[in-house]
Amino acid sequence: MNTPAMLTACLALLCAPVQSAQLYRCTVDGATGFSDRPCGNDAQVIEVKPQGSQLTDAEAAEINRKRMSQAWADERERSKMRHEAYLQEQKHMVQRVKDRYRAIEEGRAEARDERAVRALERMSRYRY
Repeated sequence: MNTPAMLTACLALLCAPVQSAQLYRCTVDGATGFSDRPCGNDAQVIEVKPQGSQLTDAEAAEINRKRMSQAWADERERSKMRHEAYLQEQKHMVQRVKDRYRAIEEGRAEARDERAVRALERMSRYRY
C-alpha cells in the first residue's frame, strides 16, 4: 500500500464538511426501525444534524454577540490600564523635571550667594 496516498485520503475524509443526513423511521410488523432509505409508505423523515452544529442560527448569533461583547470589554479594560500607566509615567516625568528645575534654581541661588560673599570679601579689603 502507498502510505502517503492513504494518509492523504484519510485527511481528505476528515477535513470534508459534514452535511446533515436524512434518516427514515418506519414501522414494520409493529417494530420501529430506522434506515437511510425509505422502508415503506409510512416512512417519516428525520433530519439529523452533525453533532457540532446543534445550535440554531439565533443561538449561535447570541453566543457570538456575547463573545464579541466580552472581547470589547476586555479590550476597553486593557486600553484603560495602558492609559493609566501612561498617565503615571507622565506624572513621574513632570516630577523629575520639577526636581531638576528646583536643583538648578538652588544651584543658581548658591552661586549668587557665593558671588555676593566674594564681592563682600573684596569690598572689605578696601578701607575708606
